[in-house]
Amino acid sequence: MAELMNEMTDVSEMEAVEKQIEAAPEPEKSVLDELPEKYRGKTIAEIAKWHADEERKASRLGNEVGEVRKLADELIKSQLNRKPEVVSEEVDFFENPHLAVKNAIESNPRVRQAEEYALMAQKQMALQTLAQKHPDYQTINSDPEFQEWVGKTKIRQNLYQQAQNYDLDAGDELLSTFKELKAGKQRAVS
Repeated sequence: MAELMNEMTDVSEMEAVEKQIEAAPEPEKSVLDELPEKYRGKTIAEIAKWHADEERKASRLGNEVGEVRKLADELIKSQLNRKPEVVSEEVDFFENPHLAVKNAIESNPRVRQAEEYALMAQKQMALQTLAQKHPDYQTINSDPEFQEWVGKTKIRQNLYQQAQNYDLDAGDELLSTFKELKAGKQRAVS
């Protein structure tokens, strides 16, 4: 009887396994079936070669994008640093005759050239006058002791800057004061 029970259990176990097999989902598709159409029928070597080519293309395009971004940044910086061009607005002569005449004069190249010439002549006159009062101004200017003396105070630095911009009074004041101080030191030493 024990054998009959064992056989019945074996049969019922087999039936249970068969039912599980029937109820089990269909086997999964193979990996090859899941590949996109363009890869099907190709060898692994062909797919690897194609992939390497695509990586090179992506790298080249990435480099090009980097260069374009760099150029764009430089262009933007140059546009920001550029001074805005002064656009002279056309003024109706009958509406505002004074402004129209003023704009015409200021935009005339000959007038600009004359202004530049006058400024250059003014600078030359300042240098000649300074040379008459202080014939040794160039040697004093290159003297390290003078440079050190000028650098000690803000006022002297400002006067020196003004003298560099052809301010005759500022240059005369600096040179005269330095000469007087130097002469006083020499008298004290002697």
